Amino acid sequence: MSTAFLCGFIDEDYFNHYDITRFIEIVKSIIEENKIDKIYHCRRTYFDIKFCEIISFLRFDDIEIIELRDIYKNDFEYRYKQLKNAFRVYCPFKEEIDNSVLYKTLYDWAIENSDILITYSKFDDDISKQIIERAKEKEKQVFNIADMAREFLHLYNFC
Repeated sequence: MSTAFLCGFIDEDYFNHYDITRFIEIVKSIIEENKIDKIYHCRRTYFDIKFCEIISFLRFDDIEIIELRDIYKNDFEYRYKQLKNAFRVYCPFKEEIDNSVLYKTLYDWAIENSDILITYSKFDDDISKQIIERAKEKEKQVFNIADMAREFLHLYNFC
């Protein structure tokens, strides 16, 4: 069994313009081949949300989905963005984390406590690229769904 964490960026329109079937197949294969039983996410982007929805859609009911967040935040906007009771919430810290380093701190914790990074990263200026590099430095396995989907399209000459 293994633990994964999510860090990536997909625009919500992505799923309106592209066939989601290949994306779902890739998610399923990553989960099954790596025997993932726990996933950490921060709900930072639509990628996290959609990935967790796909896990539910695929009926991977034994996977524990844990939302990492700073429970000490008094910021209404931060709390408003989080869905209540959607997933188990976990705060790995004893005190509030400054907003300027919140996601970096959460991702650093996730890197240390996971075996695998699952990402969707296409652009060099995306924060996900920094997280990918840190995960590789820590010798974590990295699956970039954007690259995997691109390889599939080239393999079957769809590009």
